[in-house]
Amino acid sequence: MTDAATNLCELGEAVRKACIAAALSGYEDAAIRGLCHEGAWEAAVCAMRGLDLGALAAAAVPSAAPPTACGAAARTGALAAALLASAAARAARRGPEPFRPRARSIASRAATLASSLGADARADAGDAALELGARCAQVATRAAELASDGGDAARSDAAVALRLAASAAECALALGEESLGAAADGERARSARRRIWRTRLLLRRARPAAADGGAA
Repeated sequence: MTDAATNLCELGEAVRKACIAAALSGYEDAAIRGLCHEGAWEAAVCAMRGLDLGALAAAAVPSAAPPTACGAAARTGALAAALLASAAARAARRGPEPFRPRARSIASRAATLASSLGADARADAGDAALELGARCAQVATRAAELASDGGDAARSDAAVALRLAASAAECALALGEESLGAAADGERARSARRRIWRTRLLLRRARPAAADGGAA
């Protein structure tokens, strides 16, 4: 198979997974709100129409130019978010009944994060890296929740998504720190360091769930 054909297959698979996750989330959310089958199906179609295909393409198909370190972290985060969306959609169908509404919410947010992280694949370091780190930390936090409460149907994939997202976040934060250099003064540098500290705190809180998921 040629490189072009491989890229098309990867793009098609990414779009297929994103459409399934969006449709399931839209349909089940509409059903919970009391819509009939036709109304819920219309909501599912609207969710699929709202997907950012450009961001999905950027995440699924590598650029011809060599990836930057920040772009590699973004792609890893996008992969983690897509895996989380799939696991959460599964938990929304087969997970513990009380957790299913939350699983649907996680699936929807994970699909949004996958799209935004895919768009970040060509980002440079600096402020963009800190935003990337924060988004990856959001993926890790939700993956930790799913690994803990989503049941057997989602635990393993959620734990993997957590590890991927945490690694991508740490990479992005390190790039952000490197861009700050030795600058210690200035409100911008202090604000950036506070943001890095808060993001790493989120990651530390999420990591125990990775160990639990891996042991399961």
